[in-house]
Amino acid sequence: MWKTDLLFLFRLLEHVVWGEVVEQELLGPMQCCLEAGRRLSAIAEATQSRAGRIISFCSMSGKTGVHKHVAPYAAAKGAVRLMSKAAAVHCAQNGDKIRVNSVHPGGIVTPMTQAVGKQVAEAIARDPRNKPSVRGTTRKSPLA
Repeated sequence: MWKTDLLFLFRLLEHVVWGEVVEQELLGPMQCCLEAGRRLSAIAEATQSRAGRIISFCSMSGKTGVHKHVAPYAAAKGAVRLMSKAAAVHCAQNGDKIRVNSVHPGGIVTPMTQAVGKQVAEAIARDPRNKPSVRGTTRKSPLA
């Protein structure tokens, strides 16, 4: 089983341009985090108060890998998750008064995920972490 999955992954890697995925899903958020950190640090220094928060949007794929069809995406999102943790530790140790967190939503069945392939959409739908409210149906607010 492991050999079969490993061979599948290597075949998949032949067809996936990792650089494009990493550039979009990791380097973009990294550059945004760096710039936000610079600006928020300057604000905190000038006002002598808490500057704000940096929130990175990751994915459950970055925590669990979810399924083998999205290996480059999962690797990039896992790196964003760890980058956020490292930034949080850095800010705390330096007294930068900036909070850094990451959010990890589950998969959502959309026209885009369905276009990627039936297997991906089915994997998302089967995942027990993807509750109906997360997949597009919202509950009516009791205040409404």
